[in-house]
Amino acid sequence: MQKMKCIQGIRGIAIFLIVLWHLNSVFPNCLPAFGDRGVEFFFLISGFLIGLKYYDSGKMNSPRQTLRYALIKGKKIYPLYLLTIVPMLVFLFKSWKAHEIGTVKLVSIIGVNLFYLQSWIPSEGWTLNGATWFLSDLLFCYLTIFIFFRIIRKIGSKSTIVMLFLIEFIWEFFVLNCIQNQVAFLTYSIPVYRALDFGIGIILGVLSKCKEKKNLDGMLALLLIVYVIMMVVFDKRFTYSIYHVVETLLVWTIVMGSGSISKHIFENSLLVKLGNISEVIFLTHLPVITYMRIVWDKVFGNQYRFVEWIVILLCIFVAAYSVSYIQKMIQVKKQCKSSL
Repeated sequence: MQKMKCIQGIRGIAIFLIVLWHLNSVFPNCLPAFGDRGVEFFFLISGFLIGLKYYDSGKMNSPRQTLRYALIKGKKIYPLYLLTIVPMLVFLFKSWKAHEIGTVKLVSIIGVNLFYLQSWIPSEGWTLNGATWFLSDLLFCYLTIFIFFRIIRKIGSKSTIVMLFLIEFIWEFFVLNCIQNQVAFLTYSIPVYRALDFGIGIILGVLSKCKEKKNLDGMLALLLIVYVIMMVVFDKRFTYSIYHVVETLLVWTIVMGSGSISKHIFENSLLVKLGNISEVIFLTHLPVITYMRIVWDKVFGNQYRFVEWIVILLCIFVAAYSVSYIQKMIQVKKQCKSSL
């Protein structure tokens, strides 16, 4: 239970970092790449939960089982996913003049988004609700679960995590020094690369099953200081893989720690609640930002930018909580009908 609270607390911080980054459009170039960091935590946490829940269950040991799991997950989120795409499609028609894009291009954009293919064809997929590339990656990651489970059983958890980090370092070095083209795609959003983070998360989840929680406040405090300095002072001077190492250590010390930092910060009820609706925030925040900026610019122009920032932030959380509440009500009604 405590592990789950910490996980949701990390999710709460991660989604807040992502929202802050996308609100950067109000104050351009004022913030470090918080969004990149938040997304990295999401992949680690998603993998962690899979390792914790399914490694010993025997339910994710074949391609068929993982495909079924991915399809169930994709189907579950699809109604809300479509709901967030529609307003962005309207925005595309009104402000980008869809007729100038061309019919073929427009059909391609819609098709790519409808079938969760954003990360495979980013030029088309990022046109609507750009944040949904994460779902495209995550669904692919689910398909790799049985592969990671087999590798862990064959060579062990520690050897697997070392191997995955080595692959990340080699891949980044190759892209940055040899290809030097499409770097953001090849080292950030491409599903195959993100599956490495997901796999590292799986290993953390597997290892946590046989470890007792203990006071890791000293190590956690040091890691948090190092991480904040890396983000704020150095920002993008470090490659993604360097951040991934520190983030992996952070997730481990937070989840396995029983000290006051883990309890009072990452098990904080507000952060946990934020983590509980992080999926909804992820899907709804960009449409809210887009439309709120249009309304604000029409009413106030370039004035009161800080107030605009606060208002949009509040609207994002109000919208997310409202959608989450409606989802719960629908679920309760379904359960009541099925029990009759």
